Amino acid sequence: MKKFTKDVKRAVREGHYVGGHSMTHQYKKLYEEGQLSRSIRKKVTGLAFIRMPHIFT
Repeated sequence: MKKFTKDVKRAVREGHYVGGHSMTHQYKKLYEEGQLSRSIRKKVTGLAFIRMPHIFT
């Protein structure tokens, strides 16, 4: 998301949903990575959605 900030902002402007979850899917790092992902997304889009990896669905 950091690398494609302009594209992400455009997607949000066009009404697309932008979300994320962890970076590695390592169970022990889920909270830490989820918070980092949320923080980056919040800075770029103003939104802070998160979807947990498939192990929780």
